[in-house]
Amino acid sequence: MTDTVWDAEVIFSLRRSKVRRTVLAYLVSVYPKYSYISEIARETELRINEVCGALNGSSNRYKKESSLVELGLVEKEEREG
Repeated sequence: MTDTVWDAEVIFSLRRSKVRRTVLAYLVSVYPKYSYISEIARETELRINEVCGALNGSSNRYKKESSLVELGLVEKEEREG
């Protein structure tokens, strides 16, 4: 994928979703610290399912290919336990 196409997809994804913008802004504000989904939801006053959708995509409202993780804007780290 060329940089121009990638940039356009990122811009389109962020312009289309206030939730994605809010989640990304929060994560940028706490960087380099990691944050749990529940913490993101609490601090941004969003629902957990909205945060999950913005980060990973969901079948109903958020397309996976437009998610913050899929676009490479956010790294996902899973922990055991």
